[in-house]
Amino acid sequence: PLEPELPARPKLLDLRGTTWEGKDHVENYRVTFEPDGTLTYGYKNKYNHGGSWLLEGNQVYWEVNKKFRETKAIVSGDTISGEAWNKTGKRWPTLLKRIK
Repeated sequence: PLEPELPARPKLLDLRGTTWEGKDHVENYRVTFEPDGTLTYGYKNKYNHGGSWLLEGNQVYWEVNKKFRETKAIVSGDTISGEAWNKTGKRWPTLLKRIK
């Protein structure tokens, strides 16, 4: 008897070393998910390094400045969309596109 074909395994997302840009609390916000689990982030050629990120399935979480600012989002193809918030209670949408 022939063995049944196994379903194709879903491709696992890997954000390590990828850079994304788009609308966050400002236009042209950019974030790079560094391979060591930290971030490079900012806008207008002023970037910070630090924070942390975690990917589970297609859900990504990141925080910066000791969780002063946090984001939860969904990765779908070359788009990250979700919501960000900070300790002061402000909330805003995040929509980033992969640029590398």
